[in-house]
Amino acid sequence: MVNTPRYLPLGSPPPRVVQRLVTAALAFALTAAPELAAARTMAPSEIELIPTMLSSVVNISFTKIIPGIDGAPPRRTHGVGSGFILSAAGEIVTNYHVVSGTSEIIVTLQDNTQLSAELISESPAADLALIRVHSDNPLPTVTLGDSSHLQIGQSVIAIGNPLGLGGSVSSGIISGLNRDIHATEFDNFIQTDAAINHGNSGGPLFDRRGEVIGMNAAIYSPTDDSGSIGLGFAIPINIVKFVVGQLHRYGRVRPGWIGLTYQPVTPEIANAVGLARPLGAIVSNIEPDSPAQSAGLRPGDVILDFAQMHPTDSRALTREISMTPRDTTVSLTIWRDSTQITLPITVAERPGSATPAATTSPNIRQASAMQSPDMGLRLSALTDSLRKKYSLTDTQAGVAIQGILPGTAAAERGLVEGDVIVNVQRQVVFTPDEVIMRLGDAKARDLKYAVLLIQGQDGKRWITLPLNQ
Repeated sequence: MVNTPRYLPLGSPPPRVVQRLVTAALAFALTAAPELAAARTMAPSEIELIPTMLSSVVNISFTKIIPGIDGAPPRRTHGVGSGFILSAAGEIVTNYHVVSGTSEIIVTLQDNTQLSAELISESPAADLALIRVHSDNPLPTVTLGDSSHLQIGQSVIAIGNPLGLGGSVSSGIISGLNRDIHATEFDNFIQTDAAINHGNSGGPLFDRRGEVIGMNAAIYSPTDDSGSIGLGFAIPINIVKFVVGQLHRYGRVRPGWIGLTYQPVTPEIANAVGLARPLGAIVSNIEPDSPAQSAGLRPGDVILDFAQMHPTDSRALTREISMTPRDTTVSLTIWRDSTQITLPITVAERPGSATPAATTSPNIRQASAMQSPDMGLRLSALTDSLRKKYSLTDTQAGVAIQGILPGTAAAERGLVEGDVIVNVQRQVVFTPDEVIMRLGDAKARDLKYAVLLIQGQDGKRWITLPLNQ
């Protein structure tokens, strides 16, 4: 994986970072003992599968031209990665960050044949790319599995090109699922303790039947130049298959879109809206002229089901929407005013998807507990002068926050002067008295928390406030 070297001051503690896998091979001797130990634990049938697995995995080396700074001449940099063969005709899938911006891509097969490759399509948002080589002979291909039923503790095998060594095999287990490392909008990473190092990016993660269930993409390590500490992350193969299918059909990913933002339902929010337990995603904003607006969705609705699927969290909902073909009408089950409602909604294509973005996941923030019953806030009805002072639109409605008492939970929750309270308990508010009244009503219903929709400089978000103070 591509990585720019970073130099840290001596004596300063190294940062903890999620690090992409990549780059140049290191010139030092490495022992093969860990791999031999792993092999000794494999059943004979698994060992027999290894040559087949290896034959469909490729080593990737690349050259990039780095522009000069302040008049300096451009310089060439080299790195390594991995990939796996999808078609006998030479189509290979890898990580986007391995091959993006390259001037030359060389693919090395397991028999040491070297072939020049071309980049044919890519999805920066999903960190996936397709490259192609031309061979005189049909190439061996991988068998793609199903990542929808993986289990923690399941045995896995990683194959790739760590440190440029090529054809390296390591084994381990799935140590976590649905990991969010803030890399893509599709974040649903498989966590594994199989040894993965720089250069493994783009390589396959196999199950013990020899089917690919993920693409190795990242490691967690204390510093930018350290290696595996047993925390590797792979993109689930079902996401890879979806993106590859889109690239084949359109040459780019055309994600589904319904035009809303949302955030997870916390235990506090669940209490505030009358849900027995936290589930689903609460809507914070509806975009004009969107499918969500046409379907009649409102801020404060909690999405429970999408297309008869039960997303486990807001990221899962993002994936379900994104992977739904445009012009498809699906059912949407929501929780509104203590009632479950089912609405039809027609999925559109996300505006601007022709220009891939790094991520379009909702901006999720978590609020902490409030310490004072008055919220520690000084409130005012919005006026034209306040809209101008806080750079708000002429049509912005709500109650302005003009001051925050230091040390209160209002401050701890990230509220700042200039934020606007748009509604309380899913009811629009226009005056400070209405805010207090809505909070009082919620407390009279013996709710432990109230939920408020806040308009900030970076968009809308829901927060909860405790009512037992």
